[in-house]
Amino acid sequence: MDKCDIIQQIMFDWDKYSVEELFEMTKDFPLKLLRYIAMEHPDNFVRKAFFRATNVTIGKDAVINRGLTISDNYESLVFIGDRVAIATNVTLICDSNPNNSHLKNFTKIQERLIYTKKIIIESDCWIGANATILGGVKIGQYSIVGAGSVVTTDVDSYSIYAGVPARKLRSIR
Repeated sequence: MDKCDIIQQIMFDWDKYSVEELFEMTKDFPLKLLRYIAMEHPDNFVRKAFFRATNVTIGKDAVINRGLTISDNYESLVFIGDRVAIATNVTLICDSNPNNSHLKNFTKIQERLIYTKKIIIESDCWIGANATILGGVKIGQYSIVGAGSVVTTDVDSYSIYAGVPARKLRSIR
């Protein structure tokens, strides 16, 4: 069976297999392909399993909706707590660089924009659709990040943040 047939089974007939069988089917797949399956799979349970297989830590009862994009170079840089809700098309940027551009040679770019940093989303958070969270950010427990927000600094626990860049709107305690 070729990879296309395996992907078709994983995406459309996943309910016929255990997670162990799905992993056995994909044991020779590169991390990039496993991450793609995690991003686009129609089932939350399978999505979480494949994100975990690509070095993302996800807590108990979290819900990861389709389209979660993680830039982490497949390193263990993303920590998602228990009961976290992540809406569609959220982006987590742990690893940032200009790739092949000569911008990487500029000192100020190196000092300020090229980084590899963890993102921590503590338990019981809700991340709205199309939000972007940059590396080095910790989202405190029981917090909400509004849809479309760009989070560049830590988010206080029990708070609502929104905007570009995201700012604290109010406490929810």
